Amino acid sequence: MEKTPAHLNSELKELLKENPKHEINRMSVIIDGQTLTYVLENKDLSLRFFKFCLHAASVVCCRVSPKQKAEVVGLAKNNGSWITLSIGDGANDVPMIL
Repeated sequence: MEKTPAHLNSELKELLKENPKHEINRMSVIIDGQTLTYVLENKDLSLRFFKFCLHAASVVCCRVSPKQKAEVVGLAKNNGSWITLSIGDGANDVPMIL
């Protein structure tokens, strides 16, 4: 089943409802490039995703494009003074590094 932004949003709400705050910060978030596409297309959903990820011990974005890497880093930088780590293997990752 393909997940839409509304579907992802409802899943995030349910997860927050089901887990007390002290349990949430022990979790890790892993998201792939295809799912991240839906999150980053919607400004409200991307902000909600970012706020949700603040409760996690770690966040891993895997199989993402250089553009998506840059957008995730930008999302963090636009919403605070966060330290981010992005890993790339070539010149196509220059936008993410900048």
